[in-house]
Amino acid sequence: MVQQADKPVTQEERAERNRALKTKRVYHISEEYAADGLESGRFRRVALKGGVKPPVAYRTPGEGAIMGNNLVNRQEVDSCHLIQCAYIEPGNRKYLHHHVNAETIWVVIEGEGEFYGGPDLDEVHAVKAGDICHALPGQWHGMGNTGTTRLKYISIEGPMPYGGAFDTTIVCEGE
Repeated sequence: MVQQADKPVTQEERAERNRALKTKRVYHISEEYAADGLESGRFRRVALKGGVKPPVAYRTPGEGAIMGNNLVNRQEVDSCHLIQCAYIEPGNRKYLHHHVNAETIWVVIEGEGEFYGGPDLDEVHAVKAGDICHALPGQWHGMGNTGTTRLKYISIEGPMPYGGAFDTTIVCEGE
């Protein structure tokens, strides 16, 4: 492990540093998605492109983009998970992709849509509030909003490299 400025070198040093950190430990969904949270700039547009756009992407032909609010700033905290509140506008989708090392868990909070996956991105599963979507490292996944309101969900991805870097993401969303 390469030491960066004030970054721990060993697991023991990381544990000691993290024990002393004052971090937010509890988040409330209604507060994160409240009007002031949505308008405050905490949510940012996230869209990636690359590869060849598969036919399943046309099921929700809008943008392959979400609005995301990272709950943990991984540049400041040695977390190996990305934890994010996100939403997809009606007709749009979370870009179709996979991670080399990280698995993905999406918990649908509000709205309805479709979860896309499978070896050839040909599987479609209807999702609604209360559903949990899961993809292992290397498995294609994406989600489209087929409803009339925002599809809100919590995303947990990991493990990620320490220090703010993201796991390699392969995108299948070319034009």
